[in-house]
Amino acid sequence: PAMILLGVILITAVFSMFMSNTATTAMMIAIMAPFYRSAPEGSVFPKVLILAVPFAANVGGIGTVIGTPPNAVAASILGGMGNPISFIQWMAVGVPVAVLMLAALWALLLLVFRPGREPLDVSFGEPLRVGPRLILVSGTFGLTVLLWMTEPLHGLPAAISAMIPIVVFTTTGIITGQDLKKIDWDVLILVAGGLSLGVGMERTGLSNYIVGLIPFEGFPLLLLALAFGLLTVVISNFMSNTSAANLLIPIAVAIAVWSPMVGAFVVAIAASLAMSLPVSTPPNAIAYATGRIQTKDMAIIGSMVSVIGLTVVMVGLTLLMNFTNLITN
Repeated sequence: PAMILLGVILITAVFSMFMSNTATTAMMIAIMAPFYRSAPEGSVFPKVLILAVPFAANVGGIGTVIGTPPNAVAASILGGMGNPISFIQWMAVGVPVAVLMLAALWALLLLVFRPGREPLDVSFGEPLRVGPRLILVSGTFGLTVLLWMTEPLHGLPAAISAMIPIVVFTTTGIITGQDLKKIDWDVLILVAGGLSLGVGMERTGLSNYIVGLIPFEGFPLLLLALAFGLLTVVISNFMSNTSAANLLIPIAVAIAVWSPMVGAFVVAIAASLAMSLPVSTPPNAIAYATGRIQTKDMAIIGSMVSVIGLTVVMVGLTLLMNFTNLITN
């Protein structure tokens, strides 16, 4: 059970780094249907697998700038302030945080639910046949990810590289007009509106005005980071984490006590840590809709992962501050 759970967590997290975590969750829940439908009555293993998917998708999204909308909001606002961040620069911070949290998630699920060995009568579909369409999708996926990760070498912006699968899949008929209609355009509009809101707050000076109302200079950096992290997690648990990021990132990057990148990363990562309720993120809602888990299960594990994630961020900031002081001295 432990190895199957680890495999599900890692596969979900890796895919979530490079595609929508909502789509990743829907895909993985469907793939695992033979597992949780064939489990014996009273088995905890289906619950463990279903809980692992949305949490791994949320955490995996932290790893890249496109992994989740709050990351894109942070990158856009930083770019507008003259602090552009590349795909690989984000990964240098996001991937270590995600790896530590995924390890903690794996340990927590095993410790809390203690799934044991049990017989499963699993019926899988036909073996996957390698054909031209599969090769085309795999090659396009690999090329796009490679271009994203080597942006400093060729200088092609991540947004331009992201157009490659759109062009390839639509021109070859892999994605049709009906598929385009199924895209969550409301989410994309929400993200775009939030980006505009952040730029507007920065250009008009509203974010600086809000920051000026509170004497942030008197707070230690770690206490300030913890306060913003907790505020973001709490707000994101009860509303869209994208909306929370749109609201708080412009304020966080305007604080003079720390680097704008520190403020943006703290809020963006904290927004992805809000996973205590079915309404907190779309992946949570998809997993809850299976009817195999209860709200209390999600609340217990999700809250624990949130606390661990904030702890990882605080420890990382402490190490960064100590390293910076060492280099300065």
